[in-house]
Amino acid sequence: MKEKKEKIMLIASYKREYSNAALNKILRLIQKMKPDKIVVIKVVEERPTKELVSATVGMEEKTSMQKSIRDEKKIRSDELASDLVKMIKQFDIPIEVYFRIGEQISQEIINEFKRQDANLLIIHDTKKGRLDKLFGSNTTEEIMGELDEERVIRL
Repeated sequence: MKEKKEKIMLIASYKREYSNAALNKILRLIQKMKPDKIVVIKVVEERPTKELVSATVGMEEKTSMQKSIRDEKKIRSDELASDLVKMIKQFDIPIEVYFRIGEQISQEIINEFKRQDANLLIIHDTKKGRLDKLFGSNTTEEIMGELDEERVIRL
C-alpha cells in the first residue's frame, strides 16, 4: 500500500514583515489546506566581501565584522518572522523554522522548496517598481520563473 504524501506548506520570510492582511490570508490558507507540517524559512542576503575591504583590513577584523553583520541580520530576520511564527503556533501543526544566508534569496527559497518537496510556497509579492527592476533582481519574479505558479502564493 502506498504511503500518503505529507502536505507541507513552506512560508518564506525575507526583507520585510508580512502585513496583517497577509497574515490573515495565511491563517485562512492553513485552515483550508490543513498541512501536516509548516516550514518557515528565514532568509537573508549576504554579498561577498569586496577585495578592497579584504586588502585594507586584517583577517581578524574582517572576520569580526562579518560575524557582527551576520548576527545583526539574524536578529532582524527573527523580528521579521516573529508575528508569522506566533500566528502559526496557534494551530496544532508541527512547525519547523530554518535560517539561511546566501548570495541569492530566491535560490535559497527554491532549494528549500524542492528539498522539502512542499505542496505550497508563500512568498512576498513584488514591491519594486519598473525602474527598480532594471537595476536589481526581483526575488518574487525569480521564484515565479522557476517554480510551478500554481504552487506559489504571493502576499
